[in-house]
Amino acid sequence: MLAGRDTGAKRDAVIFNAGVALSLTGAAPTIQAGIDLARKTIESGAAIKRLDDALAVDHVEVSA
Repeated sequence: MLAGRDTGAKRDAVIFNAGVALSLTGAAPTIQAGIDLARKTIESGAAIKRLDDALAVDHVEVSA
Protein backbone atom coordinates (compact mmCIF):
# COMPACT_ATOMS: atom_id res chain seq x y z
CA MET A 1 0.00 0.00 0.00
CA LEU A 2 2.68 2.53 0.98
CA ALA A 3 4.67 1.79 -2.17
CA GLY A 4 1.97 3.60 -4.14
CA ARG A 5 1.07 0.72 -6.44
CA ASP A 6 -2.32 -0.14 -4.94
CA THR A 7 -5.55 1.40 -6.14
CA GLY A 8 -9.18 1.23 -5.15
CA ALA A 9 -11.19 1.44 -1.97
CA LYS A 10 -8.49 0.14 0.39
CA ARG A 11 -6.04 2.76 -0.84
CA ASP A 12 -8.69 5.45 -0.53
CA ALA A 13 -9.41 4.38 3.06
CA VAL A 14 -5.71 4.52 3.97
CA ILE A 15 -5.35 7.96 2.41
CA PHE A 16 -8.50 9.25 4.13
CA ASN A 17 -7.42 7.95 7.55
CA ALA A 18 -3.93 9.35 7.12
CA GLY A 19 -5.40 12.68 6.02
CA VAL A 20 -7.62 12.90 9.09
CA ALA A 21 -4.67 12.00 11.33
CA LEU A 22 -2.49 14.65 9.69
CA SER A 23 -5.21 17.21 10.27
CA LEU A 24 -5.83 16.22 13.88
CA THR A 25 -2.13 16.37 14.74
CA GLY A 26 -1.69 19.77 13.13
CA ALA A 27 0.53 18.54 10.30
CA ALA A 28 -2.14 19.75 7.85
CA PRO A 29 -4.51 22.69 8.35
CA THR A 30 -7.63 20.85 7.11
CA ILE A 31 -8.72 17.28 6.48
CA GLN A 32 -8.64 17.93 2.72
CA ALA A 33 -5.08 19.25 2.98
CA GLY A 34 -4.18 16.16 5.00
CA ILE A 35 -5.72 13.89 2.37
CA ASP A 36 -3.81 15.71 -0.37
CA LEU A 37 -0.57 15.41 1.60
CA ALA A 38 -1.13 11.72 2.33
CA ARG A 39 -1.87 10.99 -1.34
CA LYS A 40 1.21 12.91 -2.49
CA THR A 41 3.42 11.22 0.11
CA ILE A 42 2.28 7.74 -0.91
CA GLU A 43 2.39 8.39 -4.66
CA SER A 44 5.89 9.91 -4.51
CA GLY A 45 7.33 6.91 -2.67
CA ALA A 46 8.18 9.00 0.39
CA ALA A 47 5.87 6.98 2.66
CA ILE A 48 7.57 3.65 1.98
CA LYS A 49 11.01 5.31 2.29
CA ARG A 50 10.13 6.66 5.75
CA LEU A 51 8.90 3.25 6.82
CA ASP A 52 12.09 1.60 5.51
CA ASP A 53 14.21 4.21 7.29
CA ALA A 54 12.34 3.67 10.56
CA LEU A 55 12.78 -0.08 10.31
CA ALA A 56 16.49 0.33 9.56
CA VAL A 57 16.97 2.51 12.66
CA ASP A 58 15.17 -0.12 14.73
CA HIS A 59 17.77 -2.70 13.69
CA VAL A 60 20.90 -0.62 14.28
CA GLU A 61 23.08 -1.91 17.10
CA VAL A 62 24.46 0.65 19.49
CA SER A 63 27.79 -0.25 21.04
CA ALA A 64 28.72 1.14 24.42
